[in-house]
Amino acid sequence: MKSNYNALTSDIRLYKIPFTEAKEILYSFKEQWIYIKFIYINSSENDNAIYSKFKVRNVSVEEHRIYIYGYDDEDRLIIDLENLAQTETSNDKDELLLINIKGSDFLEISIKKYNPIFSVRLNNLLDSQKNIVVTEGKTDWKHIKFALKSLQERGMFNDLDIQFFEFEYTIGNNKLRTIRDYHALFKNVKPKIFVFDRDDPKINREFSNQEFIYHGNNVYSFLLPVPKHRKDTPLISIEHYYSDEEIQTKDNNGRRLYLASEFDTITKQHKDGSSLYGLDVNKKTYPIHIVDDVRLNLAKVKVSELFKEGKNIALSKSAFSEFIVRKKGDFRNTSIEAFNIIFLLIEKIMSHSLSQQLLNMEHSKKISDNAFILNEDDDLNILGIHVFLAEDTIKDIATNKLLWIVVNVSDNKRELIFQIQTNTYVFNVNIVISNDLIDFIYKKDSNHFNRIELFIFNNSSELVLIKEILTGDIGATILKRAIESL
Repeated sequence: MKSNYNALTSDIRLYKIPFTEAKEILYSFKEQWIYIKFIYINSSENDNAIYSKFKVRNVSVEEHRIYIYGYDDEDRLIIDLENLAQTETSNDKDELLLINIKGSDFLEISIKKYNPIFSVRLNNLLDSQKNIVVTEGKTDWKHIKFALKSLQERGMFNDLDIQFFEFEYTIGNNKLRTIRDYHALFKNVKPKIFVFDRDDPKINREFSNQEFIYHGNNVYSFLLPVPKHRKDTPLISIEHYYSDEEIQTKDNNGRRLYLASEFDTITKQHKDGSSLYGLDVNKKTYPIHIVDDVRLNLAKVKVSELFKEGKNIALSKSAFSEFIVRKKGDFRNTSIEAFNIIFLLIEKIMSHSLSQQLLNMEHSKKISDNAFILNEDDDLNILGIHVFLAEDTIKDIATNKLLWIVVNVSDNKRELIFQIQTNTYVFNVNIVISNDLIDFIYKKDSNHFNRIELFIFNNSSELVLIKEILTGDIGATILKRAIESL
């Protein structure tokens, strides 16, 4: 890093930051799509520009270099730190500019988060190696994600390891059902959970009285469970997890959400006699539905003409979700207690997924007292390792996710020893070395999509967690080196 670090004039859109802060932003790019722009200016005054984009799998900042890896082998970005002269970021910290200077040559590297087109996101969903929750609307996942984070800060649901399919489009019930059914055709490493609103009687009939439906291949779906305060009005969407009073919270400009029950279903006029009209209210509108289009009719024109004139004064659902997530103004006091039932249901689904995977392992090939190989097809296998751990160790694995693993061969050359370290605990797992194990390791070396999974049981012999270890090329190399030391 240059001795006169951050001495250059900053970009007009950005501001200079210390490298410690730049590191935090780099790590925030993990599991995000990034857009990369290189601008190289050399001593001959020739400018060269290169553009790239990929989804980040891992970020590593070492003493002399930054390594950013994508999900495809060719997707990687390596940045030299010895010649780093400046780091800058945007106000939202969604962009990072790194400037390298060597002699009279300048290299500007701009890294920015971005949302790819919807079709790309769907393809990415198919390849997901995470426990994924997919919702119907573009604000549903924001409410649920915020509620989960808030509850986890209170010490609740900390073992719930899920991610959300984040998008800025409304999928809708019919399309979400099509996507769900398509994903159920393929084997999925981790559960994919599709969440439907309950405001459409047609989709509701598919679920009948079932809490959730298992579609096979680790694909699940459920209707939003009805919170206690909505038992009498069950045709709900995500906003109805809040009370009516919270739904009608006003922003600084006096805008708010409106409920259909506030309007006359024939005249469309607000029941308080004011000049407000809910244009999408009719006799079939369910009383608690959110009214998207509310117009002020001061000129007393015909209601049909309001579609052409006037301005929609209703707060959008998107703005409502943003105000809640950012805890703005009066929205900072909205309660998320009703969301508990969603996460309790997801926990049931995760338990069901564990039992299904355990059932698969029981039909697999046993290669040691605690290890099995499941053949998914000719090319892809799973090495399942059963371990029994104390509750504290299990919780440490579930909540911190990162494990440090060393693999060695036992002194008698008969066992492979996995030394596994969490933030607090260290434990060993020994597996008898056999031709089947060696064959699996070489298959993993040639195709890292072959997986090793810890099937973690508690002291009551209940399967409570499945954790993949030694992922990717590095994991395969570690195993291969250990075997080749025999």
